[in-house]
Amino acid sequence: MKKLKNILKHWPGLYQGIQRIYYALRRVLEYILGTGFHEWLWRHRHVGKGRSWTESYTVSLDHPHRFFLIDRIRTYAPFQSVLEIGCNTGPNLFLLSGLFPEARFYGIDINPQAVRDGRRWLQEKGLGNVSLEVGKADDLSHFSDKSIDIVFTDAILIYVGADKIDKVISEIKRVARKAVIFLEWNLDDEERSFQWYDSHWIYNYRKLLSCHFTTGRVDLVSLPGDLWDDPSWKTYGAVAEVALAGKDMG
Repeated sequence: MKKLKNILKHWPGLYQGIQRIYYALRRVLEYILGTGFHEWLWRHRHVGKGRSWTESYTVSLDHPHRFFLIDRIRTYAPFQSVLEIGCNTGPNLFLLSGLFPEARFYGIDINPQAVRDGRRWLQEKGLGNVSLEVGKADDLSHFSDKSIDIVFTDAILIYVGADKIDKVISEIKRVARKAVIFLEWNLDDEERSFQWYDSHWIYNYRKLLSCHFTTGRVDLVSLPGDLWDDPSWKTYGAVAEVALAGKDMG
């Protein structure tokens, strides 16, 4: 794929035209096919981008959004287990494992190359309390009911369409014991439950989580504007969480 791109770049007009057609077709497929198309793209993402794609995650440990997310997670300490849905190579879990060496951390990701590279990287770092597996957000069957203290996501549910979001939330609810925490795009709209925008899904998390969690408090915290340069994250970025146990329920 990279070789083809390099060849096409010798003809800028042709390259730009193909790019426009590709992204227009991709957006149509994303909307029509829903989550399945996004799953296919992420499962094979390494094919077009190569090893540099997974490496970009392992070198992004100092991205400011990670510390904001971790600060939300650590408010539920002490805890024994944490699961990240869509972990890639595991940078969030790497940071958490250093702060909570006695806890056990799990990550699942749909991309097998990310999991392989993440396992290698974590092993090189000497971390024995982090486990990565290939898996999907709507199938957490290898985790038993209420077996994980905290389940969290980091920019993953923006790729889960309306066709699957309820199943994903139901699975997370089944597994989580203490809290669920989502760092995603939030739709602050009293009328709408979701919006499809720029190839991403934006959910009204207060509505969505209130439907699934009849007990527990739903909290929403907008992300500070300086965490991301991306204008969409500045507009929609938020942490949505539900405290199930072990925190002041207020």
